[in-house]
Amino acid sequence: MNAVEICHLYISMGHNFVGHHGLEPDTHPVSEVAEIECVAGRGIRGDRYFDFKDDYKGQITFFSLDVFGELCSAMQLRDSSPAPARRNVITRGVDLNALIGSEFEVQGVRFFGMEECRPCYWMDRAFTAGTHEFLKGRGGLRAKILCDGILRSTARRIEMQLSERNPSPQSSPLQEGERRNSCRRLTAVLLAGGESHRMGRDKASILIRGKPLWEHQLEKLRKVQPEQLFVSARIDPSWRPGDVRFVADTAPSRGPLSGLAASIERMTTSHLLALAVDMPWMSKTYLDFLCAQIEPGCGVVPKIGDRAEPLAAIYPQEANGDFRNALTGADFSLQPLVRRLVDTEKLREISVTEEEQKLFWNVNELSDLTAL
Repeated sequence: MNAVEICHLYISMGHNFVGHHGLEPDTHPVSEVAEIECVAGRGIRGDRYFDFKDDYKGQITFFSLDVFGELCSAMQLRDSSPAPARRNVITRGVDLNALIGSEFEVQGVRFFGMEECRPCYWMDRAFTAGTHEFLKGRGGLRAKILCDGILRSTARRIEMQLSERNPSPQSSPLQEGERRNSCRRLTAVLLAGGESHRMGRDKASILIRGKPLWEHQLEKLRKVQPEQLFVSARIDPSWRPGDVRFVADTAPSRGPLSGLAASIERMTTSHLLALAVDMPWMSKTYLDFLCAQIEPGCGVVPKIGDRAEPLAAIYPQEANGDFRNALTGADFSLQPLVRRLVDTEKLREISVTEEEQKLFWNVNELSDLTAL
């Protein structure tokens, strides 16, 4: 099974359904990651079942993307993700039931198939009514880990290589459909602190298709379902909705650096999604794509050529100290800060295809609005 296709890898730090019979489920997020660390006899490092019980049968769980596709077709689920099933390894083209009672190997890591990962009644809550019954007998595989090793998502790695080296409509995030954000520990901030010298008026209040620009941008941020939503500016804008928290730029204001520094310090989640108010072409689809790339302790920053796009990026909480240090220096540009975060593996760069570059265009002058 060394050549098996691993389509997704998921971990979660807490139990949502176990121990919640008769109660409401918990809300611990499921995080999609590029790789997982398997530890023999203990489980997946960082997952809720790590060191759960001695000799536990479900140290790692597998689920078939083929079965999930049949479920979506039968239940008419649209744009759905296998993440709510809360299985760790999503495979394709493998009969998982055939591995029960057998030792097998994936990417050099050895496992022993213990039993079916039987679906429970919570599946109807996670997906839709009828899911529990549909998945009986094919809910996946529970297995023990026999040796230490790393599993990597082969499908995601191939997709990234295609996007970076040979961009095409098939590999472009914009052509994939909406990527679901399975890592929900997210704060979003709308950066609206620019002085708009060239525009001659507040960019945020410019009307586009009958609505002010700030409203369009907040709608996009709301749709990625952040736990917290901020607006960052020098002074509290009169248009700020009541459910959006105002975060003042760290004084003295150093442009976007101040707004990001203040926001990342005040958030209580693992990652901060930043979006500039004057980037009207940015799409919710691309924001979903960015959200799907984040990992524990690591965010993502798009890159066009040799220049990062830090005003439509996601930063981890671990970058808080780097932002504070940058404010004490003499260079307040975000480019050198982003480079340091990439070098220390707190950010990962994602190449922007030619088709996607228009998403990052700014509105700086009234003449720019004609392109809309």
